[in-house]
Amino acid sequence: MGAKTKFSASEVAEAMNYMAIAGWKTGEILIPSIRQIVEWDC
Repeated sequence: MGAKTKFSASEVAEAMNYMAIAGWKTGEILIPSIRQIVEWDC
C-alpha cells in the first residue's frame, strides 16, 4: 500500500473483497487487516 509494503493496494482490496464475500463485517476486516499488513511489512 506504499513504497515499503509487500502488498499493493489492489492486492489488499482483493483480499478484503474476499473477506466481505465470506461474510466478515467491516470492523472485522479493517482493524485486524491493517495491523497485520503493518506487521508483515517488518
